[in-house]
Amino acid sequence: MYVDATWDGLVPCVYFDSERRRLVKEEVFFGDLKKLQETVRRIHVSKYMRVIEYDLAFSSETLPK
Repeated sequence: MYVDATWDGLVPCVYFDSERRRLVKEEVFFGDLKKLQETVRRIHVSKYMRVIEYDLAFSSETLPK
């Protein structure tokens, strides 16, 4: 297998900014995230999808710039 990307440690994230009332896209270092919940959801009769939710480890209100 050939992988056409390199891992730089950044995870693309989207969150809702309640002050500006819009979705914001940020790239956050994986180490700054903490795992909240992991679930398996059925998306079809024979297909399942694993969903893992994360939050910022240092604060749920501010993202690094």
